Amino acid sequence: MLYKSLDCPAHKVSMLFLCHTLAIAVVQIVIFSESWAFAKNINFYNVRPPLDHK
Repeated sequence: MLYKSLDCPAHKVSMLFLCHTLAIAVVQIVIFSESWAFAKNINFYNVRPPLDHK
């Protein structure tokens, strides 16, 4: 009887929403981790501080 109560459409909608939210979270983590990995390889040797103009 427990399985019959879990087979209602509201449960399917909530599970679909949960899976969609988890999928979006995983995609965002992958995107941010790639941008962080690329940011580690930036070369700052040619960066100069701005000149003070008084």
